[in-house]
Amino acid sequence: MDFVTRLATHPQANVYPLPLEGDLRWTRLSDTRAEIVLPLPDLPANHIIVPSFAQSGCAGAYGFALQFEDQSVALHPVPTAADYQRPETHPAVSTHIDCWHTQRDVSDVRLVLQARRDTAPEAELLTLSVRPLEIDTLELPDFSHVIEPEPAPLSQMQHPGEHKARICSPTALTMVLGQHELWDQSLAACYDPCTKAYGSWPLAIRWAAHCGRLGAVEAVNAWSDIAPALQKDQPLVCSIRFAAGQLEGAPLASTGGHLVVLYGVDERSAWVLDPAAPDHGSVARRYPVEQFTQAWLRRRGAAYILGKTP
Repeated sequence: MDFVTRLATHPQANVYPLPLEGDLRWTRLSDTRAEIVLPLPDLPANHIIVPSFAQSGCAGAYGFALQFEDQSVALHPVPTAADYQRPETHPAVSTHIDCWHTQRDVSDVRLVLQARRDTAPEAELLTLSVRPLEIDTLELPDFSHVIEPEPAPLSQMQHPGEHKARICSPTALTMVLGQHELWDQSLAACYDPCTKAYGSWPLAIRWAAHCGRLGAVEAVNAWSDIAPALQKDQPLVCSIRFAAGQLEGAPLASTGGHLVVLYGVDERSAWVLDPAAPDHGSVARRYPVEQFTQAWLRRRGAAYILGKTP
């Protein structure tokens, strides 16, 4: 099955480049906390569930839980403290820091978002996307669009820090934000002290909102899902994975998870800014569209999708 919902408050959220479906309706729990409960359809086994939440104008902490049958499994709170103890993986629904995977069919499903709300945000965006964890048969794009001018390139390998091989997510995000002067701040904001990693999807979205760009992480199912974003000249940050020989021209020989900027597509190529390039001048790449489609959409299909500044 495939499922997506996008809910927002305040007109500014309409700068998100994909269709919104309704308003967020909070239930007040206390003077400082509120929650939203979204009923979901029954979920089949071997699916990925990706929730995403963004607030502009404030930075309240929040957390997601998935309730099903008589069970509840939570993702890491955002932000996560260094001493946070990750709960044990549930045999029916496993947790993966920023998403869930169903191990069997589950029913009576609800998404619960609890957030600190002692100040009113300027705008909010809540999305939830569900798709098969892996898709064997993928369609190639039936449209062409290349954003001009391309976003300014940035190579993570030219960062002076010792963790330059691990910072593809904040580097790709910095290219999409177009705020290269904030590169170091992006790294700091995207660092998760619990996992000691820079690739937390929620932290990337949180930093983008702090920079005035409301956005979300979505599990994309097909090129048609994101065509409106590219056609509105909004580049995406795509999570890709590939084995040796599966992505011609890539600076990495293989990867189990890497973030790149997608800023165009035509009948032959995906137009990409790959932060793993050895220098800023070689960041821009054109990957064979068939190979990029497999690297991106076959498993998980995650993408950071940002709105434009109102």
